[in-house]
Amino acid sequence: MKKTSLISLVVILALLVLTIPAGAAGWTERISGGMSYSSNYGPFTVTLSAWENADGTYGGQGQYYYPPIDRTFHLKVQKVCTGTVQAGPYAGQPYAVGIGEVFGQDGTEVSVGYGAIAVAEGDEAGDGIRVWFDMTWEAVDAFCESGAENKFPAKVGDGNFNIRSK
Repeated sequence: MKKTSLISLVVILALLVLTIPAGAAGWTERISGGMSYSSNYGPFTVTLSAWENADGTYGGQGQYYYPPIDRTFHLKVQKVCTGTVQAGPYAGQPYAVGIGEVFGQDGTEVSVGYGAIAVAEGDEAGDGIRVWFDMTWEAVDAFCESGAENKFPAKVGDGNFNIRSK
């Protein structure tokens, strides 16, 4: 009986050692989801999974696929900005912006340097989204800090994003 109790205690302690660091690091802000949209120039899709860790670092990735203009990229998230939209149709709703370096995919050459994927929570009306590029970190960082300039021109047609804080 003592041997079984000792084995159980060792297993429980091992599980705690494995799970406590992951839970302690955790995240404070997170956005995840994906969507498709049909614009005047053709359909495109966007996905984003980005978060701010409790220690102030960032993680995640995004994807933008827009064949009509031969633009497909992968975004390595290096920063996340969150807040409340201040003006426009999404005023009062939460937003999240993931920014970072972009890389071409599917043979697409991307020479813009940095990108941003911004999402505004739309509740029943549907989420708003905006994708933006620039050659400099400073420009996409300003875009992030401004909350995508409170402009989310594309409305999620099929899909959903979730913005969460903890």
